[in-house]
Amino acid sequence: MKTVAASPSVVPFDAGTEARVCIRRVVLSNFMKFDTLQLDFDPDLNIFAGDNEAGKSTVLLAIDLALSASRSKVETVGIESLMRKSVVESFLAGRKKAEDLPALFVEIYLSNGHDDNLHGRCNSLHENAFGLRFSCEPSDDYAQEIKQVLAEDGGNFPFEFYSVKFATFAGTPYGTHSRPLRHLLIHG
Repeated sequence: MKTVAASPSVVPFDAGTEARVCIRRVVLSNFMKFDTLQLDFDPDLNIFAGDNEAGKSTVLLAIDLALSASRSKVETVGIESLMRKSVVESFLAGRKKAEDLPALFVEIYLSNGHDDNLHGRCNSLHENAFGLRFSCEPSDDYAQEIKQVLAEDGGNFPFEFYSVKFATFAGTPYGTHSRPLRHLLIHG
């Protein structure tokens, strides 16, 4: 059994240490091994303990991807590795219609902050909260290409036509150069 300890503190880019905010909840959907997962965090210290392959590192990766807003990190791991395999298999075994394509998301709910750009209801729980959302979903810009891939024989899945999005709960996009929070992930 391995144990991972995590402090849920993150710091806004424009503030000193007195302005720390904490991760209070993480919600995952179709992310790697998890169909859905909701974890509520303690503001001081959280310990992930479990057998190998229980999902401890997966949760840390999800948090890191959402906070870093790095498309290159997502591309390095690969959407095909991040998307839950069983949801892809179910889609391919079904009617293979574009409107049924699965999406994945990671939501980071933060303790009350002071940045209105982080505050809103653009989250899966429709909760009025501060937070960030990372998602991978089929791109509307490639609707025709997606239909062509799905019409082909075989088990082709249109991962290459998925878009990576980072947005606050206010619906404001953010990226590597405009991310609202700093974080440090130490995983070993």
